[in-house]
Amino acid sequence: MWKRDKTAAALETLIGPSVTIHGDVDFDGGVHLQGRVLGNLRMLAGGAAALEIIEGGVVEGEVRAQQASINGRVRGDVHVAGRLVLGPKAAIDGNVRYGSIEMAPGARITGTLDSSASTPGLQ
Repeated sequence: MWKRDKTAAALETLIGPSVTIHGDVDFDGGVHLQGRVLGNLRMLAGGAAALEIIEGGVVEGEVRAQQASINGRVRGDVHVAGRLVLGPKAAIDGNVRYGSIEMAPGARITGTLDSSASTPGLQ
């Protein structure tokens, strides 16, 4: 697994493997996703949100977070102002904008990569 960033937001919300959310989710703090979000998953403006999508977790919509670890599937654009970590099972079908990125062998992105320290709407 990955080392946790000690500056990451504390885990506040767990979306379990049997949960499917239809609609947008706006969050602050830490979110751990094992289930499905059929909508956008976005941090609140000015927040320090951290997102972890584990293997089997799915988002069908846009993802916006301060930091993120993804080892599941995202069908939509991903915007991470800080550090983005992609595990070996990560699959992103969309454009990715990030501050810094770490990719494990096997991670897949179908879209463009854009390194930017300041992502609009995230700071």
